[in-house]
Order: sequence, then structure tokens, then C-alpha cells
Amino acid sequence: MRKIKDNCSSVGIIHQASDPANVFIEMKTPGYPTLAYVGKGNLIGGCWEKQDRTTLETWQRETLEELTLGNPAIKSEEMDELFEKGHLRRHSALFNITPTAGDKERLVEIVTAICSHAKPYAAFVQTVARSVFDSANPKNTRGNYEGLCHVFSVPLPDDQWQPLVELQQRYGNLSSEAQGFITSLEDIVAKNIRIGWAQDRILQRFFLDHDLGQANQMPLMPDTNAEEVPFEESYDGVLKKYDVEKIPKGFVRPNA
Repeated sequence: MRKIKDNCSSVGIIHQASDPANVFIEMKTPGYPTLAYVGKGNLIGGCWEKQDRTTLETWQRETLEELTLGNPAIKSEEMDELFEKGHLRRHSALFNITPTAGDKERLVEIVTAICSHAKPYAAFVQTVARSVFDSANPKNTRGNYEGLCHVFSVPLPDDQWQPLVELQQRYGNLSSEAQGFITSLEDIVAKNIRIGWAQDRILQRFFLDHDLGQANQMPLMPDTNAEEVPFEESYDGVLKKYDVEKIPKGFVRPNA
């Protein structure tokens, strides 16, 4: 049985179905505890919690919690500083806008569509060397990271993708936990957008699977890796194959 020294997570690659080079991701902002990934891109998702029975449930729960209106949006000049100009200027000129009832309803429809369109893509053991954490934090005490990540492909048809783009433009940020933004493979390459937690390698693989050869030019962060492993739908299945060190407290195995 393979040991996983850290946690399990689920993320989604939310993309335009008609053009998979266009994706909706987030940027970790100041206050994020892992300093090495502040100002870096991240796929939407999060960690396994005790109420989740399947890897899909983890991703759907995280998406429902995270994609909201009324979040503070980072100003363009601050985005430039954090992201070294690696972002699209798809921001509202206004911030802290009170969401309208109509826009709240539109977002509920979009998030429902996002959750329903998710389909298994691949699973990876992500590894990050301690040197990555040390480089951003001289007082770092964290060792090498190794986690199991299940990835979902989330293709949105144009009639759902365009409203997502419009809401992101209007409110500046649809993420309650970071800075959400719309970007593209072309921008990732041209603007040297860095993506953390070995998800740059996962996103690169996704783009290449869609015959987007420009993905070979993506900037990749050093001392990280994403090793593909079999996809597991349930955490019961995960625990039959892996000795996961950080199981959510209170999780009860179905066959216990």
C-alpha cells in the first residue's frame, strides 16, 4: 500500500467547451499561509473533509462554497505586482459592488452547471520539495509535500461560459477564498503565469490532451512533480490503495 504523507484534494479545470485554451482559475492572495504560492495560480477546489464520501463530492462542495458574489477584488496595479503582469485585465472598475438579485440567480445557475458538467479527468500524486517552501519563507518548518489530487474536467458551453465571464468582469472576483480570474493558454505562456502545487504540470497535460501544442511552452515551477495514478471515485477506494496520513478527523469508513 502506497503511503501519502499529506492530504487528499479535488480540483476542477473549468474551461470553455468550444475552446479549452480558455480557463477559469484563481490566484492565491496575501494571507494565504503557504507563502511560496502567494501570487500564483491555482485550480478551483480544495481538500477532503469528513462529510465527503467521494472525490466528486469534495470538488462540488468546495465549488459551492467558493464561487460567490460580493468578494473583494484586487485592483489591477496590485495584480500586476503580485502576478508580474501575468493576468488578463478582466476586472470591474468598481469594487465591493452590491450584487443584484438577478446576478445572484445567474451565478447559482452557473455554479449548478459547473457542478453538473464535472467529469473525471485524472488523478495525480503531487510532490513539492521543501526547497520550494524554504525559498519564500526563511522560517519555514514544512518538509516535502506529497498529496493525492483528483482532477475533474469541467467544460462549459458558450451559453454558460459567457455569463461566467460577464460576472467575473462586472464584480472583479467570483472567489471567496482567493482572486478568481479568466485566463488562457496564450496568456499563461506570454505573461509567464506561474501555477502552484504542481498544478502547472496537470494543466499542461490537460492542454496537450486537447492538442494545444503551445502548452509545451508553459512556465513550470521547479522542484515539483505530478505523477498520474488511477482515478478513484470513492474515499473507500482511496483508502484501500493508499495509506493517507491526513484523513479528516471524524471520517467514518463506509465498511467500518
